[in-house]
Amino acid sequence: MKKETILPIVLFLTGFSNAFFSQVGINNTTPDATLDITAKNVTGTASAVDGLLIPRVDRERAQSMTGVPVSTLIYVNNIATGTLAGTALNIDAVGYYYYNGTVWTKLNIPVNIYNADGTLLTNRTVTMGTNTLQFRNGSNSIIFSNVGTQSFLTASGASRGAIRAQGGSAILDMFVDNANSAQLAASGNAASLNLITQSTSPIIFSTNNVQQATVSSSGNLGINTTNPTHKLHVVPSASTDPVKIEGLRIASGTDNNVVVDLSTGVLKYSPTVAQPLFHAKLAANQTSLTGTNTILLGTPDATSSLYSYNTSTGVMTFNSAGNYLVQMQMSFRNVSANEQVIIGIRDAGGDFIGRGSTRIATTIPVTATVGQIHNYTTVISATAGQQITFAANGANTYALLRDEVGTIGTGNVSNITVIKL
Repeated sequence: MKKETILPIVLFLTGFSNAFFSQVGINNTTPDATLDITAKNVTGTASAVDGLLIPRVDRERAQSMTGVPVSTLIYVNNIATGTLAGTALNIDAVGYYYYNGTVWTKLNIPVNIYNADGTLLTNRTVTMGTNTLQFRNGSNSIIFSNVGTQSFLTASGASRGAIRAQGGSAILDMFVDNANSAQLAASGNAASLNLITQSTSPIIFSTNNVQQATVSSSGNLGINTTNPTHKLHVVPSASTDPVKIEGLRIASGTDNNVVVDLSTGVLKYSPTVAQPLFHAKLAANQTSLTGTNTILLGTPDATSSLYSYNTSTGVMTFNSAGNYLVQMQMSFRNVSANEQVIIGIRDAGGDFIGRGSTRIATTIPVTATVGQIHNYTTVISATAGQQITFAANGANTYALLRDEVGTIGTGNVSNITVIKL
């Protein structure tokens, strides 16, 4: 009965106070706001409860209310009843809700990102000024900084600093190891690592802060030039040995010459292969000759499968078609001054297909050990199976001297060489 008597009195006094002061104080006589509640026990260890208890309803009750004033606060303690519809559209969890004039709206409690995950509802901007934003784990850190007109993202580690971009299972890493190389590496299922400019800007490679190589917008590669005009444009920094290429060696042969394969454009070594060579000396001195005579050579010192030679008849047979270089040298004696002598090449019919002549400067007697040397060089185009003979001609009686013996030395002087070109 005591509580029932006190409550009307409190309500009466409350209304009376409200009428005169327009502010209500609970547990205080000088309220500082429309409703000012002071805890019964501000400090100490009392077990009595101090606080404001907000009406508790289930979702169905909140959904059923009509004419609710804006800013009304409730606590929904059960969402098993009612539905997510109408004014209860947002009531999907137990908690505090306030009425915004249309629906009950969840009273969100701020999330501490240091110990809980959260959802970014709208765009946010952090104005750093000249300050830095740093995420640290011991000596490892990720730092965002603005210095002057530059902005930096620094990923720092005791042994490695790295920035990774990952799309699905494709990975691109940019990293540097302490006292080691800086690297840009593609891994995972990345199909390739491309360096691309999507404008007319070139790709530039520099070392020691000096531009060393350039790929122009047209795809020309320049080395030691900033404006390459060809697909490969190399400008030497010195006049000696500007370009060195290794690794073009072939499996066998002596590789001395660098050539361009005209069919493929490939630069490669060409082995120095011994030329298909025929070389033979005059078999013996040929004496008492008149008119045109076949020169008889001895067993060849050098030959090949491209030609064969009959030492009895003096006939050479070409086994392969092509161009052949012929070099002839013969020493004449038993000739008179101003006499014309000829050496050359005849076909199977006996006609010359190449010949050269000279006139004897002084008389060379039949007993001379040093003759008048006559040289003749030509190129002939031969067919496979074609036969030729080598011939000499003199206006009078003459002799061909195989070897000479004189004050300047002794040795062979009359010989013929054939090389396939």
